Parts: sequence; structure tokens; C-alpha cells
Amino acid sequence: MNSPRPTGRVPALRPAPDRELLPEEISYLVFEGGGGKGFAYLGALAELYDRDVMPVGFGGSSAGAITALLLTLGYTVEEIEMFMRAPNKIRGVRAASFTDFFDSPVYRLVPKVGAHYTKVKDEPDETKLIAQLKQVPLGTRIGMPLGAVLAYGMCGPVGAALYVGGLAWARSNLNDLLKEMESHKDEPPVPLLLSSWPEYIGYLGRDMGLFHGQAARDTFDQLIGNKFRNRSGIARSFVTFGELRTQLGKDLLVTGANLSTGLTQIFSAKHTSEFPVADAIRISMSLPYIYKPYVLTEPERPGAWPAPGVYVDGGVWNNLPFREFDEEPRPQPSDPGQMPMPQTLALRLDTPTTLEINNLGGFLGAMGQYALYGTGESQVTSAYRNRTIALDTEGLSLLDFTPDPALVKDINARSRKTVSAYFDRAKSHAG
Repeated sequence: MNSPRPTGRVPALRPAPDRELLPEEISYLVFEGGGGKGFAYLGALAELYDRDVMPVGFGGSSAGAITALLLTLGYTVEEIEMFMRAPNKIRGVRAASFTDFFDSPVYRLVPKVGAHYTKVKDEPDETKLIAQLKQVPLGTRIGMPLGAVLAYGMCGPVGAALYVGGLAWARSNLNDLLKEMESHKDEPPVPLLLSSWPEYIGYLGRDMGLFHGQAARDTFDQLIGNKFRNRSGIARSFVTFGELRTQLGKDLLVTGANLSTGLTQIFSAKHTSEFPVADAIRISMSLPYIYKPYVLTEPERPGAWPAPGVYVDGGVWNNLPFREFDEEPRPQPSDPGQMPMPQTLALRLDTPTTLEINNLGGFLGAMGQYALYGTGESQVTSAYRNRTIALDTEGLSLLDFTPDPALVKDINARSRKTVSAYFDRAKSHAG
């Protein structure tokens, strides 16, 4: 009897079980961006470490990139909470709170990679516009400065001038928007904008953002330098992704959006080994219009340096970068006919309430929250839903970095319960 002839075909592997991940199956953690909503991560992290989750890599965008950086560097959950409440409690950090990341326009700077930010000289038309705007009585209304900022960003000096000149005529059509703006007049960074709004408007055209963000970049550099001190105890500056991976043995992956190419840029030891980590984190948190973008001009060096372009917040296009770790090697299952289990768990910042949109102000607020600053929902298809945990952030705000401690305590108790419930389901479904 003849044996069947081999066909040369390799049997297709069965998909991995579609279920939640067990703690021992998790090698990578990724974090969604969301500004001040990131306080919800504290309780989740505490529960993860109580469950002995020991990742070898971390990823994120925007505020999620900051969390990923701190974990990669080995900061504890307690140190991360201390940093979020009062950054200057961490050795060498000067910023007293995240509101210090909203810089004054007194020193006009634009971002520069691996160096002190570049001082910019005012152009004559900018000086003239600022002088004209300083003659406009501000009173107590907030609509004029912020409306002028928007007009200038879209139409340049002419747009700002037309806005200021035509505000009285148009006020009847803008009442809804003005009320929405006035309701946030005491929240950061609005007071700073009000105090120096002519300068912010005058610089917006060329700088393409309000705040230069050097305080933020320097804070990240100090956090990294604390783990990279020389024999004299001096912290190193501008550590690269390659150096971070070599010394700490962990992977860090963050995203930036290259507006010039329309592509998401992955910053990691694999993709940008020679790029300074602190600058990549600053890019990843560059909220459009809020922070000045990075303008990179050096030629691309594949694997070492990103492509030229204008870079803003990675959350614009990829606010939850967890597919990128799928390319990493996975432990082989005991069943040779089955594909390996995924290794990446993603934490999302979820707001369960539906936004009230009844007027122009509410409409623009929703556009700003979702269109400009992204959401991880677009990354979470059905195939990935069992690998994500949505944390309740109700009460927290994108730009409020000083939430009430009682609120943070309550939210993090909920975060712990949410993570605990996830692993209970994982254990049940794994049999």
C-alpha cells in the first residue's frame, strides 16, 4: 500500500482563543492619550502590579506616552502618582504642576530636537498686530481673545483683524460660543491666555501653536536623566531610544502625527533609535493649536531618524498604538496547531456620558475633543476588544491637571475594580 504523497502545504494554524488576557500572558502595556484624564491610570496600574503583570514594553500617545515613559524608566506607581500631583517632588524636576507646561510668551521659543529651544525674533507685522490688539479693551469677556486666536490660526493677521473689528456686529450669532468659552475662563490655560492674548495671537501664524512646551520637554529629559547618571551623579541629557533600550532592556513606543506626509510616525528603538526620547514624548503630547509643533528638516534615516515634516500629537491619528507590538515574537502555545496568544493589553480612558450638543459651542467642543485630539475607539475593532480595558474618567478633564483629590481617589477605586473584573473574566473564559 502506497503512502499518500505530501502536498507541500503547511496546515493553517487555528486562531488563538478570542478571550481576555491572563496576567501571565501580558508582555506589553499601552495607554491612550487624554490629558488630565490620565489620573485614572493610577488605580489600574496598582491593580496590574498586584496581579504580578510584568511587561517588557510600554507604548502610548499624548498623556499615555508620558505614562509609558515613566513605567519604562522604572518609576513606581507611588512615584507616578506623586509626579502627577506635584512633578517637582521628583528629583531634579522644576515644574510644580502640569499647568507649568503652559509657557508664557515672554520668551518666544520654537522646538528644537536635542538642544535648548530656538529663540525667534518678531517680524514687523507681528509687532504691529500685537500693538493693535493691546489697544482693544478686553473687559471680562473671553470670547474676543480666543475667537481671535482661532481666526488668526485660520486666516492670519487679516483674519484676526477682521474678527476684532467685526465682533460687535457678529455677537448675536456668537452668543452660544462665547458662553461656552466663558464657562471655562478659570480653567488652565485660559487665565494665562487672557493675560497675554495679544502676544499669543501675534505669534500663532508662524509658530503654529500657543505654547512652546520647553518646560514639558525639559521635565521629560530630567525624568530620563535620573536613570542615566554618570559616575559624578550628573543626569544625562537627550538620551536616545537606542540607548534607553540598551541600558534598561525594555521597549518604549510612542506616536507622533506627521502632518506633512499624513502618516503616523512610530518612535521606538526599532524605528528611531537615534532620536531623543524626551523630544518624542513632547511631540506625542503636541495638542494641535495648543502646543507648537516640531518642524523636522533632517533627511530620514530608516530605523534611526524620522522623516522630515511638521509633527503634532500622535493621538490625532493613532491614540492607542497597541497593534505595533503584535510584530514582536510571542511564546509558542502548548498546542502546535494554534496561533500564539496576543501579548498586548491596552488601557483606554472612557467617558460613559454622552456629550450634550445643542448649540455651536457644544458642537465645536465635541470637534475639539474628538476630531483634533483623537480617541482610541477607532483603533479598537472587534478583534482587539478583548485586549482593551476602558477606564471610567467621568469628572476628569482633558486640560485640568489639578483635579480634586477626592475625585481622583473615587475614580481610581473604580479603575481597580474594572481591571479586577477584566481578569476575573479572563480566568473564567480560559477554563
